[in-house]
Amino acid sequence: MILHDFNLGRLQTMACASVAQHAAPVRSLADLEQALAWASEHDQPVRILGQGSNVLAAEQVDGLTLINELSGLQALAWDEDSVTVAVGSGINWHWWVRFSSAQGWYGLENLALIPGTVGAAPVQNIGAYGVEVESFIEHLEAVSLHSGEMRQFARAECAFSYRDSVFKHAEAGRWFITQVVFRLPRRFRPVLTYGPLQRLVQPTPRQLIEQVCSVRLEKLPQPRAVPNAGSFFTNPMVTSSHAAALQERHPDLPMFRSADGRTKLAAGWLIDQAGWKGWRDPDSGVGTWHQQALVIINPQRRPRSDVLAVAGRIQDDIEQRFGVRLEREPRLFG
Repeated sequence: MILHDFNLGRLQTMACASVAQHAAPVRSLADLEQALAWASEHDQPVRILGQGSNVLAAEQVDGLTLINELSGLQALAWDEDSVTVAVGSGINWHWWVRFSSAQGWYGLENLALIPGTVGAAPVQNIGAYGVEVESFIEHLEAVSLHSGEMRQFARAECAFSYRDSVFKHAEAGRWFITQVVFRLPRRFRPVLTYGPLQRLVQPTPRQLIEQVCSVRLEKLPQPRAVPNAGSFFTNPMVTSSHAAALQERHPDLPMFRSADGRTKLAAGWLIDQAGWKGWRDPDSGVGTWHQQALVIINPQRRPRSDVLAVAGRIQDDIEQRFGVRLEREPRLFG
């Protein structure tokens, strides 16, 4: 089914005013095949939208927007140590975290309440509180938007790194991820290295999920109440010499040494120290959340241009103050 002049405002958590020229809900592989055939016949570019948790949509999105609603879940293999499960890419991520843990399939608890779909998780290589999703992905399956061929991507082929994957670079815009295959341990080994989680003593999986949700709710506004795309900037990586120079001037600056020898800085701290936390543009209302400087909010549901204007001002100021250029996390859509 092809829809026309479709309102995308409700399908992105930043709620930017946006209309798709054409749109097609995808609930099965047959739906996907038919939509791609229509796009080819009408010479239309194709884009994919799930639950819009990490996108900034243009006011007018040309071509065909595929709305991912693929569901389905199947346990493929299991033994004493682990279970391998194929999960439909349109399934809500937080639902999958709760469901998997309740089945005794562990590992994803720290990633609770991250908005979006299962299919979006590997694209961004989502992570939180010491855990990244790449650790639990066996492979994923995807359909080419150009040829319609089905391909399997092994974990190594996904080229995962910090908040990154091949689907944001060489393979960007080329594939519709249909399912993600996870390999999850059947023994619960909680990761409690993040500050607020360290207070937990031998938590159950459910207790860990509830604590993670509590921490996120304390710092991050819920998109339904206050439109936002979560953390708007990634934590910048700098050379060790640059980090040492910054620490000499700012002894309280949080930083973390990475495996490649570089140092990760806390973007939220930089933004907060520059005085942007809780700031709002008087005209558009776009600004930063008063409890978390990393989050840009759009309470008046303004167009993407207004959001990017505020983000650009923050980036310019941080670069001038600290010599670090913050990178935007949400991708542009349309």
